[in-house]
Amino acid sequence: MDEALSAEWDDLAVLSGAPPFLRPGWIHAWMSAFEPRRALHALTIRRDGRLAALLPVVRKNGSLHCPTNAETPVMGPVALDAEALHPLLGQHVERHGLTLRFSPDDGNQEDLLRNSRARGLPVSVAPLRRSPCTSVQGDWEEFQEQTLTASRRRDLRRNERRLAAIGELRMTSHDLSRDLIGTLQRGLELEAAGWKGDEGTAVLSRPATTAFYRSASTWAASAGLLRLYFLTLDGEPIAFSLNLEQNGTSYGVKTAYAPAHRAFGPGVLMLNRLIAEGFSRPDLHTLEHLGEDDPFKREFSTGVRRQSSVRVFPRGTRGRLEQHADRGRLALATELRRRTTPETRRSVQRLLSTLRR
Repeated sequence: MDEALSAEWDDLAVLSGAPPFLRPGWIHAWMSAFEPRRALHALTIRRDGRLAALLPVVRKNGSLHCPTNAETPVMGPVALDAEALHPLLGQHVERHGLTLRFSPDDGNQEDLLRNSRARGLPVSVAPLRRSPCTSVQGDWEEFQEQTLTASRRRDLRRNERRLAAIGELRMTSHDLSRDLIGTLQRGLELEAAGWKGDEGTAVLSRPATTAFYRSASTWAASAGLLRLYFLTLDGEPIAFSLNLEQNGTSYGVKTAYAPAHRAFGPGVLMLNRLIAEGFSRPDLHTLEHLGEDDPFKREFSTGVRRQSSVRVFPRGTRGRLEQHADRGRLALATELRRRTTPETRRSVQRLLSTLRR
């Protein structure tokens, strides 16, 4: 993909209000880290010579796939409007099919599915995950009373007091004009010091993931989106959150806490402080917690974003055979999700990650 198209893509993403994970800076960082030997292509639609819709894809085994993996918060097309999405699934998708994971259950997905069916293309949609979110509009005290249980509020106050008795407890947001990589490294080292490091799923456990977060953070900082938060005790980090902020939304991309202070719940304390800060800022309206529907996230959430795995099958016999095989896989995956908790699914993912190292 050339620089001119990337620039048009970024302009379209900003104009359409797409999340930062659908901007070319994030996708190029992902490709460089996880698919360095493949070329990034784009399905595009132009209107009066200007880019009106785009969906990034890579070619694998004769099929089109959107570039996603476990580090993908969300994936989908960027478009000016629904009309621009209609012709996006053209001859390439009819011939090769399309796999789109982590697709938000929103209007864009509905338009893609409707347009696929109108073309006579078989489609399948499978629930993939639920990501909690929190509205930070209104009154902070009212939010706590209505959203958090009395026991959770007591725990938060008690752990704040216990830590304050040890030293000065502060949440800081760092100036990224200096030592971006060093500041990011300190946060990622917190993650690697805990159970994720032990099980090989921390960012620093794999060179490709480390390279991705460094590259994506460098891009996000240059675009003015990156925020690195630390909860410190006498200046020493005990919790960390990597956030991207855009269009009034703060996206919690990566969080971690110091295992030595686990008894105090530093990660939950930091989440509570981030939400409190959101209520104090007129430029923010939503915190997106991303990832799985973890119980501690759910406690603080006011809503949930659903994501699906979408497949558009090619025309003809190949498409019908692929659809038949996909139905079997979906039935098995649905049953496994029904019988397992998010924690169990993450345990399986950690095991698979360990085997891949």
